[in-house]
Amino acid sequence: DSEYRNEYDNFVNVFGELSNLRGIDIAPYSNDRVYGEYFPESRIIVLYGVGGKNGSKFMTQVAETERSMGQWSTSSKYHALRHELGHALQTEHELNDKNWQKKLDEINELRKSLNNKLTGLNENDIIKVAKKTLSKYGVVDRSEFISESIAEYINNPDKARPTSRKVVEIIMRGDGYYVSSTAG
Repeated sequence: DSEYRNEYDNFVNVFGELSNLRGIDIAPYSNDRVYGEYFPESRIIVLYGVGGKNGSKFMTQVAETERSMGQWSTSSKYHALRHELGHALQTEHELNDKNWQKKLDEINELRKSLNNKLTGLNENDIIKVAKKTLSKYGVVDRSEFISESIAEYINNPDKARPTSRKVVEIIMRGDGYYVSSTAG
């Protein structure tokens, strides 16, 4: 699908080629609130529910609902793809960035400071604070925090919130990271 190819190209323009991504597959949605997965072993992203004549409408509706509930950082129909590309990017850095652990430590500190603001809050207030800074899904763990930040940043770098911008800035810091990979 050319729409998704364009989204991948936009991602590559910012983050560089991913040597650990072979392709993107489309599968039917299983009604389990899983809209995408990255499989590092096979180097494939699988997107669920995006295909067919209703895929675009379905994903638009899903993204708007997930964003309004505070689960996702954007309301874009491409959010699931961008999020999974974020997981692939993390693997890429894990494999190729000699300073990745230092960057993860810095991202952990950022995430920890956000999570400290959530301590002791009720569920509604947690959603409000998480939604204001990133997303509820983004506070689940470090990997989701990074992927939600990347998805928001790619959605609109100029309008990305400070959390997303800071995570991307840390990841893209040039100390030891390659510009783009030519490995296949």
